[in-house]
Amino acid sequence: MDLLQRSDDLLDFNIRNSEDKAYFKDLPSGNMNLFAYELIKNQSDDKKSKAFDFKELDEFLSFYGVDLDKELKAYDQESETILQNLKEAVDGASSFSKEFKEQLKSMGKLIYWRK
Repeated sequence: MDLLQRSDDLLDFNIRNSEDKAYFKDLPSGNMNLFAYELIKNQSDDKKSKAFDFKELDEFLSFYGVDLDKELKAYDQESETILQNLKEAVDGASSFSKEFKEQLKSMGKLIYWRK
């Protein structure tokens, strides 16, 4: 899973949506994204099967009792681990210049955090 996709999955939950994109379109369209999966993975199979029935984000969050701040923090921590792994891989690439390595490392953070 790449950082851009992880970031895009958050947009569907109107998180860090500075571009003001339409949100909560994946599940109603029948598409499960990674963040949605993380939110419901510990639910019963019966409750999981209802994930595609919701048309509004608030209804979805309420039905599953999601603590969005807590879940986002965990998701961001996983993404920070991916960013750290990226930095280590870039640092280990002997064929890249120091300047290029720094650009690559900063791009990963820009892509995920959308800053």
